[in-house]
Amino acid sequence: MSSTPSNSLLQSMKNIPVAPNKRALSRSRLLRLALVLLCIASVIAFRSWRVRTRSGQRHYLRGLDFVAIKDYRKAEAEWLLGTKQDPQFAGCFRQLGEMYVQLRHYPEAAEYYAATVRLEPKDGLTWLQLSILQQQMHDLTNAYASAERSAALLPDNARALGQYGILAAKQWKRPQSLVALRRAHKLDPSNKEYLFAIVNVEMDQMDLTGAEKDLTPYLQSHPDDTTAHYLMAVFYAQKARTKDNLAQAIGHARKAMPGMQQDMRAYGLLGQLYLDDHNPTKAAVVFERAAQFAPGSESVLHGLVDSYNRLGDKDRAAQCAILLQAATARHDRIAHLKHVMGFTPGDVVSGLELAHLEEQDGNSKQAFLYYNQLLRQSPGNDKVRSEMVAYMERTGHPEFARQAADPHFVP
Repeated sequence: MSSTPSNSLLQSMKNIPVAPNKRALSRSRLLRLALVLLCIASVIAFRSWRVRTRSGQRHYLRGLDFVAIKDYRKAEAEWLLGTKQDPQFAGCFRQLGEMYVQLRHYPEAAEYYAATVRLEPKDGLTWLQLSILQQQMHDLTNAYASAERSAALLPDNARALGQYGILAAKQWKRPQSLVALRRAHKLDPSNKEYLFAIVNVEMDQMDLTGAEKDLTPYLQSHPDDTTAHYLMAVFYAQKARTKDNLAQAIGHARKAMPGMQQDMRAYGLLGQLYLDDHNPTKAAVVFERAAQFAPGSESVLHGLVDSYNRLGDKDRAAQCAILLQAATARHDRIAHLKHVMGFTPGDVVSGLELAHLEEQDGNSKQAFLYYNQLLRQSPGNDKVRSEMVAYMERTGHPEFARQAADPHFVP
């Protein structure tokens, strides 16, 4: 018998799968893994090199170097160059926004913060900073929109949620406001601002039970908190006008006054409570004190007219009524000019009139901001400069007046 395998047996042997070499397979996998890691490292290195060498990054770092030696003019110049040479790099825009906030150049700060979030729309902290700035500029619609973006991006940030909750209440979105504020208060229970905002929303909704439940324990543990006393006075003022409720409201309002000496809300509330309690003499005293620092306030003038009429002092009531009419017209004009300046911020004539009216209304700080903004926008306008100098002299700042008189000076 022959020992040579048959053709069918050879064919069967060819079809038997050969076991792979485990060592060779392991080497192959390691090689592929090494190549992948090498590619990833190369991409990271390339991106890092690109960031380090792009012009925006260079100007950004040079600006920080100048800040370190307190040469802010050169820092600003570097960052401005960075925004022009590398308009897709967010760092320089962000730094300019922060610098202008410190300098109280709010319109410019808002512009650069807005540019930053256009480039980096997931930057929740810059959305938050933009919202706070817009709120300071009384642009509540955009402030709310920015706060909403910030809260969505930073769901565990108490400040972002608190800002959104407070602004949502101003937009009459009370359910959303309460959800955000309660979350913010839970994340940061030591921040009483969120608790007070919750109580305000509850009272706006006439949820007096909820407001009392939230406010009473806090006031019991913080009996000297004047803001808490003010809120409790508002709480009792919203209840039925019984003798006991009025007494409670007046008691809390009086305890709130020491910490709210420049806050019109406290004077307006206490004065009105005295009127409701048929005590126009005490009401007149409260409104007269308020008129010393807010002579253009419509609520103060309304209170004085009402108090003097009840006291039978028709002459003083008539004088206050004339002032009230002028204040109402002035406030209408201010609202119109703000609308105009929102569309044409370079309108010098409207801007100067707005600054004058704010000064007449007792808003010296707001008037200064308008004069300052106009001088930055139009440093070569002699009318703007002379008005700024005159304002500084009127408000008792001769050194600033001399500085502003320099034709080369730009705030």
